[in-house]
Amino acid sequence: MLGSLFQLSSCTSKAEGQFVAQLIPDSGHPVFQGHFPGRPITPGACLIQLALELAQHCFHVPMQLDTIKNVKFLRLIQPNNIETLSCILLFEASSSKLQTEFIIDKDVCSKMTFLLR
Repeated sequence: MLGSLFQLSSCTSKAEGQFVAQLIPDSGHPVFQGHFPGRPITPGACLIQLALELAQHCFHVPMQLDTIKNVKFLRLIQPNNIETLSCILLFEASSSKLQTEFIIDKDVCSKMTFLLR
């Protein structure tokens, strides 16, 4: 997902265990052509994979999903209607817990909590 569906514009450390990433959607990607033609939205499964790939990239640690504790999709992410998608990543190494939020402007689109191996 990272590098094809969304391009990473920046990944900035904000505090210990916290990064903010800026992503640019590729509205011409085949996923968007099929989900859904004429009104593309980012599939939830793609956001989950994107969150994991971003975490590995930003924290420089291999991460394998063990459990999805919580996922909430609060707003559609339509690649034709946005220039940038933000992602806040919080990683607690001691508990192997990753929390993410995808944000457009100031609107939270999705919140996720994962337990990793």
